[in-house]
Amino acid sequence: MHRILFLFALCFLVSCSATKYYTDQLPDVNIPSFSTYQIESDCDDSISPINNIRVENAINLYFKERGYSRSTDPDVIVQAFLKNEIRNVNNFCNPYDRWGGGEYCNPMYLSYEEGTLIIDFIDVKKNEIFWHGAAVGETFRNAKNTNEKIPKIVNRLLSEYFNANRDNIVSLNE
Repeated sequence: MHRILFLFALCFLVSCSATKYYTDQLPDVNIPSFSTYQIESDCDDSISPINNIRVENAINLYFKERGYSRSTDPDVIVQAFLKNEIRNVNNFCNPYDRWGGGEYCNPMYLSYEEGTLIIDFIDVKKNEIFWHGAAVGETFRNAKNTNEKIPKIVNRLLSEYFNANRDNIVSLNE
């Protein structure tokens, strides 16, 4: 019975988990000042291409609101990739067996799906990535409310870059 409750609680936590955001940039790389960008995006075959368009539209709107222009000859390429992964968790162990004495493992298997949005900023002149961001959470396959969720995820992820590098970025709206 405890194992069933544990599995139910774990499934509930996994299914209700919030989106996690990860970013990375090299400390010695100068953040380029840029005014133009181009978006290159792709997605897994399991994800609707419409979600890919939603990501592009959200990125485009975010940049336009900050005064940047989309161009065929850009300063920065914004690469976006949507993917789904099936995660497998094997061998749950209960730290206490039925009578409270020692670890008791009963082989079990749990499989769940999560979605990841990856965004990279590439300096066109140097042809190198200067920022990498990822948002990991609910799957993008058959997700509900994607018209609201995807722009929120994109905005939060991009704001991680713009807020972290506030002192190094020239505002084009001022």
